[in-house]
Amino acid sequence: MIGKFKRHKNLIKKRKDNKFDRYTALTVVMVFIFSLILSKLVYLQIVKADEYRDMTSKKSIRNIPITPPRGNIIDCNGKVFADSSQGYTLAFTETDDSKENFFSTMKKVFKILDENSEVVQDAFELKIDPFRFEFSTNNEKARNIIELRFKKDRGMNEKVQKELFPDKKTDELTEDDKKKIDEELLKKTPEETFNYLLDLYKINAEENKIAYTELFDNIRKEANGEARFKEYLKSYDIKEKDKKKQYEQLYKNLDKDKVYEGLLKSYNITKDRFSLDEKRKFIMIKDSIKLQSSYGFKPVVIASNIKRNTAFIFMQQYEELPGIEVTVDPVREYQYNEVGSSFLGYLSKINPSQQKKYEEKGYDPSSDYIGSDGIEGAFESTLRGSKGTKIVQINKYGRIMRELGRKEPYPGKTVKLTIDAELQNTTEKALDDTMKYLQSIGRHGDVDTTNATRGASVVIDVKTGKVLAMASRPGYDANLFAVPGKLTPELQKQFFSPDLGEFGKQYVSKLLRRSYEANQAYSGKSIDEIVDILFPIDKGIANNKTIRQDYHDIYPKPLYNYATKTLAPPGSTFKPLTAVAGLEEGVIEPGQTMECPYIFTKHNYKGKNFNSHSYSGVDVTMALEQSINYFFFEVGDRLYQQRKQYNGGFDAIAHYAWQFGLGAPAGVNPSTGIEISEKFGQVYNLESGRTIFSSLYMNSLLGLLAKGTDTRTPNYRIHYIGINITDMPSDSDEVKAIKEKLRARIIDEMKYKKRGIDDIKNILIELSTKDASLKEKYDKGYEDYLNTYSGDERKKFTKEKFISDQIEQATAAISYSIDDGNFNINNQNNVYDASIGQGTNQFTPVQMANYVATLVNGGSRFKVHLVDSILDQDGKVVKEFKPEIVEKVNLKQSTINTVKNGMRDVVNEGTARAALGNFPISNGGKTGSATVSSVQDQFGRTSYAVFVGFAPFDNPEIAICTIIFDGGHGGEAASVARAVYEQYFKERLQKEYPGYKPRYNYELKSNKEKEKSEDEKNKDAQSKEAENKEKENENTETENQPNTESNGQ
Repeated sequence: MIGKFKRHKNLIKKRKDNKFDRYTALTVVMVFIFSLILSKLVYLQIVKADEYRDMTSKKSIRNIPITPPRGNIIDCNGKVFADSSQGYTLAFTETDDSKENFFSTMKKVFKILDENSEVVQDAFELKIDPFRFEFSTNNEKARNIIELRFKKDRGMNEKVQKELFPDKKTDELTEDDKKKIDEELLKKTPEETFNYLLDLYKINAEENKIAYTELFDNIRKEANGEARFKEYLKSYDIKEKDKKKQYEQLYKNLDKDKVYEGLLKSYNITKDRFSLDEKRKFIMIKDSIKLQSSYGFKPVVIASNIKRNTAFIFMQQYEELPGIEVTVDPVREYQYNEVGSSFLGYLSKINPSQQKKYEEKGYDPSSDYIGSDGIEGAFESTLRGSKGTKIVQINKYGRIMRELGRKEPYPGKTVKLTIDAELQNTTEKALDDTMKYLQSIGRHGDVDTTNATRGASVVIDVKTGKVLAMASRPGYDANLFAVPGKLTPELQKQFFSPDLGEFGKQYVSKLLRRSYEANQAYSGKSIDEIVDILFPIDKGIANNKTIRQDYHDIYPKPLYNYATKTLAPPGSTFKPLTAVAGLEEGVIEPGQTMECPYIFTKHNYKGKNFNSHSYSGVDVTMALEQSINYFFFEVGDRLYQQRKQYNGGFDAIAHYAWQFGLGAPAGVNPSTGIEISEKFGQVYNLESGRTIFSSLYMNSLLGLLAKGTDTRTPNYRIHYIGINITDMPSDSDEVKAIKEKLRARIIDEMKYKKRGIDDIKNILIELSTKDASLKEKYDKGYEDYLNTYSGDERKKFTKEKFISDQIEQATAAISYSIDDGNFNINNQNNVYDASIGQGTNQFTPVQMANYVATLVNGGSRFKVHLVDSILDQDGKVVKEFKPEIVEKVNLKQSTINTVKNGMRDVVNEGTARAALGNFPISNGGKTGSATVSSVQDQFGRTSYAVFVGFAPFDNPEIAICTIIFDGGHGGEAASVARAVYEQYFKERLQKEYPGYKPRYNYELKSNKEKEKSEDEKNKDAQSKEAENKEKENENTETENQPNTESNGQ
């Protein structure tokens, strides 16, 4: 018993010992775990505290650039053309929290913007409906460069590289490898690029995530979820036997994507959770974040210049929109909308091809805007200002908690122009009204002005060269470009890549209804076929099927400055210059007269007077007044015959034209001096004639050679195997070099005809041995020759003789074209054409206005300029642009007087009488009608209407040139001059001619003035409404008062 008790006691003790061991172990484990936790906390909070604090600080502290207000552009009287106002900007800052909620946040943002008629900032070149790239150029080379930059900036080249060269690293790629990658990149369609970006920015993944979540929720909710899955698997026709095992095997073998798609279909769940438009907006914002990340962490702009009410809506919903913030930023504003667009220019994103250039200047190509064209572009560095920076701390939602430091931005300087805003407005409006009138009257007399949709007018101060007004129509509202998002895809297309196919159909339909010549020329052809003739597909762009060319300059181009860039024949407005040359050289005298028959026939020339009349007793002034062609043909002939010192007489007129700025001799900088982009036209001269005619005949020869004919063969019958001497994509570098040498040699022989054609033939022989395509054509040609030859076998050509004969015929074709070109280069008829402003004479309206200014001010040609001065923030002049004489023309006073008198007679008695005849302030001018083409009626064009003038007559102050394309007769353009004179001499007319009633009166109001007027109207309306309510209340009170008057009798 005692032994049993001892055993029991030992057992209890043992159990106690065991219990102690378990508790001890548990305690040890817990101590160990808490020791680990504690040591980790010590490590994190003490040892690594500074490092993590620094990491947190880096994420929460941002350097944000502050955009400076762009400098103002003002007119000569201080009226503001362009300034910067404060606008509300909606921005997104990416943080961990805002990134996680990006898609839900943006859906809400898009909804609020849509509900408040706001637009997302959109400068993204990849468009939808249909998928396409819209770049601001149609030049193939430029488009390819921009497209490659677009795709490379987004990493598509890396994807292509892995596909083409999976085993090569980037630094191992050869130049040929890189070229192949570029070629493959350009093959990627806009839609493929869009889909790539959907994956890159995880937009597809987000849609899958939403769909998967919904699928999971549906399955979890269902009690028979497993049953539904098994039911889905049954669709694979599995028998009952060993079902479990087969299910398991099937589960292993099934494509998970296929199963996923099947389950989605089973629950009627769609993966497409975002519309195409939403997807593109997501891409735009994600893309901006990616591109801007290279320039530091800064907010991405979603919408600019939003309304105040919209801004407040976003502010009120900050808690629901992580990353979203409203800021106040400067917004460019053009106070007069379209007025002055021709010289102001506009703002645009930095073109990818210019990215490096602007990066070096401190720009952020991902978000900065620059001046494009006009004053905005020419004075970008002056107007831009200097960026500021603010150092801020942001919270997890991406909003600023506090500002830690700041460097203030410095506003751009003010550019003061020589332009008078009132005069500018009048010039534009008068030009618009004149063109509308011409369009409305259509065909009248010998012209059809239906297409008078483009024009330009320039007004210059004759004593300084200052441009007082410069109109180019149609114009555009630069505000569309200043605020991102305002330029809709439709407007973007209209400005930068118009649909000439659709425009052409409408144009052709109207043309056929009004033009007999067009109906005759295109008889039997459909509208589409005629469109292909007038607006052909640009074959210079590889695989192009949509981009067309406007060969005949029919489509109006709002962004094109017709005043500085259009080269047009001056027509009869050039005749005063011919008169100057004749008078100065003494081939005619001021009072000398001559007989002027209807037709000028010297040197087999067939020049006619425009009105089919003959004249007698014609002197210079009468010749100008009546615009008698014969008189100026005769002057041109005398100059050619008697002044051989001017390059054999060919340059006798050019010698004087150059002094007036109408062209320039070789080696002289061809410029009017104007600060903005321009072209510079040239008067006919022997050297320019060589260039122009050799180019024309060379282009013709290229077609003849390719076809296999020449200019001497009747009906251009094909009689030899055609040779293509233009560069082809399949040509080797060696073949291209041979072709280039051949073309250069032909051009040189056309111009100077010094060396003969033997070496040209030798180059053709060399080409025949190197050009694989030509060799193949000769092989086939000889085979056909053998198969069809039926003559004497002894006379049959060997292959060498056959090829030699082919080359002989091609050489003869080249020789004929060389003779034709050289004959026309050295033909004195060119001088006759030039004497009346036709032929190869072509100038801009700016050149023409300055030529007249130089003539009437006594011979001082001033540098044309638009900018008067640069002002600092306080309005002080920091740079002044003073008048500068670039050439002094030594003219006899009798020459000036004679020509001016003739120009006065033009407005008093001649072709400008209807517009200016009764204007009280004496003035002078000259009208002109410049022919576009001998077959212009077939494509709906007619002669240009050109007018040049000056006023006052005795002491000229201003000169003007107006040109209306397809405007018919120059007298039509003179009406613009009258409107200009009425505005410019407004005070003088009121003072000296109080009874005079102006024909034109155009009011100019800035946007701010319009807003002020509108506010005042609203206030007046509210005030009247309040008064009316008060009166109503008074009347009501009166009616409700008891009648206290006595009714006693």
